[in-house]
Amino acid sequence: MTSASNLRSILIASASATTLGLLAAPAIAQDQPPPPAAQPPAPPSQQPAPQEVVVVAQHTVTKLQKIPVAVSVFTGAARDRVGIQTVQDVTNFAPGFTYDTVTVNAGMRGIVRQSFNVTDDSRVNAYEDEFFVYSPYNLAESSLFMAQEQIERGPQNVGGRPAEGGSIDMIAVRPTDHPYAELRATVGNYDSYEIEGAASDQIAPGLDARIVGNWNVQGQGFLKNVVGGPSEFHKINEWHIEGALDWKPSPNFELYARAFAAAWEPDEGDAGSRQTRQTGSWDEVQIDEPNAGVFGVDGSLYFNPNYGYAAIVPGAAAGAAGVAAAQAAAGEFPQELPIAATMKTPGIFNNPQAANPWHFAAVSPVRVSLRNFDDLNYIATYHLPNADIKYIGGIQGYDYTLDFDEQDTDITSFTLPGSAFGEQAAAVDNVFAPAIASALGIPPAGLPALEAQLTAALPAPSTLTVNPNVHDHFIENDWWTSHELSIQSTDSGPLQYIAGAYFYYQQYSNPITFTANQPNLTHPILLDPLAAAGFNPFAPGALVPAAANPHDLLALSAYQFETQSEGVYGQLSYKVTDQIKVTGNLRWSGDHKWGNQEARDVAFMGSATEPIFNTLIPLFGGATPAIDETTAVFCATGTPDTAANPNACNTGPLAKGVKSKGFINPATGIAQRALSGTDSELTGGVGIEWTPTPDIFTYARYSRGYAPLAFNAFSVGSSPEVGPEFLNSYEIGYKQTFGRKLSLDVAAFYYDYDQIQLPLTLSVNGVLVSQFISYPKAESTGVEVEGVWTPTRDLIFTLSYSFDYTALLTGCSGSVVSGVFVPTHNSVCVQNTSDPLGTGPGARDVNEAFAPGVQSVKGAPLPNAPRNKIAITGAYTWHFAPGNLTAAVTFVWRDTQLGNTVFNTPYNTAPSWDDVDLRATWSGDHDRYEIIGFVRNVFNSLQYTVGGGAAGYVGNATTGTSPASGLFYFPAYDLTQPRTFGVEVRYKFF
Repeated sequence: MTSASNLRSILIASASATTLGLLAAPAIAQDQPPPPAAQPPAPPSQQPAPQEVVVVAQHTVTKLQKIPVAVSVFTGAARDRVGIQTVQDVTNFAPGFTYDTVTVNAGMRGIVRQSFNVTDDSRVNAYEDEFFVYSPYNLAESSLFMAQEQIERGPQNVGGRPAEGGSIDMIAVRPTDHPYAELRATVGNYDSYEIEGAASDQIAPGLDARIVGNWNVQGQGFLKNVVGGPSEFHKINEWHIEGALDWKPSPNFELYARAFAAAWEPDEGDAGSRQTRQTGSWDEVQIDEPNAGVFGVDGSLYFNPNYGYAAIVPGAAAGAAGVAAAQAAAGEFPQELPIAATMKTPGIFNNPQAANPWHFAAVSPVRVSLRNFDDLNYIATYHLPNADIKYIGGIQGYDYTLDFDEQDTDITSFTLPGSAFGEQAAAVDNVFAPAIASALGIPPAGLPALEAQLTAALPAPSTLTVNPNVHDHFIENDWWTSHELSIQSTDSGPLQYIAGAYFYYQQYSNPITFTANQPNLTHPILLDPLAAAGFNPFAPGALVPAAANPHDLLALSAYQFETQSEGVYGQLSYKVTDQIKVTGNLRWSGDHKWGNQEARDVAFMGSATEPIFNTLIPLFGGATPAIDETTAVFCATGTPDTAANPNACNTGPLAKGVKSKGFINPATGIAQRALSGTDSELTGGVGIEWTPTPDIFTYARYSRGYAPLAFNAFSVGSSPEVGPEFLNSYEIGYKQTFGRKLSLDVAAFYYDYDQIQLPLTLSVNGVLVSQFISYPKAESTGVEVEGVWTPTRDLIFTLSYSFDYTALLTGCSGSVVSGVFVPTHNSVCVQNTSDPLGTGPGARDVNEAFAPGVQSVKGAPLPNAPRNKIAITGAYTWHFAPGNLTAAVTFVWRDTQLGNTVFNTPYNTAPSWDDVDLRATWSGDHDRYEIIGFVRNVFNSLQYTVGGGAAGYVGNATTGTSPASGLFYFPAYDLTQPRTFGVEVRYKFF
């Protein structure tokens, strides 16, 4: 939000009626040598004014105005007065900082983890009390928990895990050596309630203790389910309790320890829950929809649930009949038209979000839970005469569960004619019997007998009832431990140093299942014999049973991995003169990741198998078998190794990162293989600082960062390992204070971004899978400004602005060889599965004649990197005999923003938006109590966290189409909250 001494003035201006000054604020930053150690501040309610704000980040202490890096710092009191309550709020005030509330991925200056694959490390590391944590989720904890939060941009190599994009440092409020207790309660619209409390005191000489907890409930979500299910989006029920000890048995030794337990009870509002606005019409005319669903499983493996509307809505029925007629004209078996359908709530015939962004229709809610979210972290420090030895360690973990249906709909079931109304006889008499008779040389006179024989081999005619809703069950169980030992100088000499070693170990599992309540899935047949028979179900051996599927799986995607990382780092700083200092650092990092991958795919309809099922359904009706596609997907680069082992994949030499052949368990049908990879890198940086006057500080620095190797463990790929990516960062900065009225921080940077781990969706034998690629080159160039102006004692203005131009730099080129387009080496030619033939808006086809749909993404911006972002706050304090009243108004504007994709299309880009917030604080009786009123998003504007993951659909509510004639493109955006308001009351007992 602001720079160092600037932020301190915000705190004092809003927290005290007596002082508005800009004082230098000490801070801890990764790359700076320390003066004598400083302690984190007490809670804001305990801080006398005026005073210096102690800003704590990582490892070393220095004045924030003298840190040679772009950094934004938020003290607890400053957050309270401005109203920073969520992680998204922090992104509004910190230049270059973004956060995806669905995938909980943080990004800086376009450097962001773009997937939820756990093997893919975050580009921005989060720390709580200098202990590495997997997610910055606790950044949303209030000032009763967090004394300070720091957003530090650029590669981080000194301390902790290597961070390619930057770091987020959360510093908890420390115990006090005197009695302190506070209680807070908040009530707001949407039935929101929160209660928080904290207490602290010295419990023995040199031993201070603290306990704090909260319970946060919102009974009504921001999104209304018009089919009668529960409201969703921020309908939450969560709690958090923690305790801390601070022990100083001697002047030379201190030990700080903190532990917490937290949980989200199953609710419809926390991270991963529904918050996406789908703007377009449902596809109601196609029996399958290739791009449907969050993971695309509906389109890849199952029926489109909204096809049931073709039995109810005349327009949908006509559109579906048109699709069937076109298929028949092409010589294919046409899709059957539904003859009946059931709805959860009558009257919902199309996507309600197309008309109202706060309405949706779903037969089942999205539910999330977080259990066993536990932590223990600690810092032990021993003070030598001229150095500190510090040990930082801890353990943290969680069990996360997400349940949801793949598609929004009001349809709960629909019925197809199946084989009940003459379809079976027509298929046998008109298609299969003549074809088989021709192949076997049976004369026309023998056709009736053959037709009777074929019909006798089939079950009795019947209809097919489809329960079309796919249920996703996503589990992420994760725990880790890290340990760090460092020594850093504390004297005042010109040469300063820090050196340390780091160890990290993590275990995680991520099983994801997709199921449907469909009896046909229980006993599937194998795809390979049917395909070998030319999809003729009457051919001998064509219908071979696959392994039983008792849980009605459509897909299983699972992996269990372990990660081990080590690091050794060192930094030297030398003050050449009183005005010039040079710094250099190096880091060696080693990473090893290993584990197992499992998968199974069973299709019942779906884009790749639609022609097969359009053939089977008229023959088998309600007994139509599901088809096990596991071999086709898992062994995509080869064929089953039938000579040596019928359950192994003969893929030739093992690809990089693959440690065993794929093996399909004949009893369960589940395929599995072992993956493992190791990498080590040397990174570091150099910098120079110049302080021409006490009020002016400038710096220039170069840093090299990297993100470790990752695996395509979520989906099956022929080359699952993707190598590390690298970032060369060049940054200059200028910081100046103008008396006690104005403070300004400016940073300019250029990022040279190499071998980026970009996730793409690929079609493997008709099943959509996610696959990383190493994209050679991109850039990010920008300017960031933070400022504070205090024209009078009681008036303060703050400014945060960032400009960030990002672009992918590698294009697609190639030549046509024998009629086939061949990409040149190191070019990147990709195909958008949402726009297979490149006919949609924003498509950039390379060669329509010989490479239809092959695109270049050169020039596209990096995902989740808005070009412009601005936040302005003004606050004024009035003084009265009973107390003080501070009013604050905040304006935020954010530019358009591409979602988690490389395809720069209008339907993947979130629009720009603006926000106005109001906040008033009454502080009475020497700050013993406070009453806070707030209104967030005053004008109820539509706001978006990131760009959407929209797709091209092959139909809408009345019309079916195809990629050749153009798809229907419906944008999707992840929303932030609408207008909210409430009142908070705080009371300090001591």
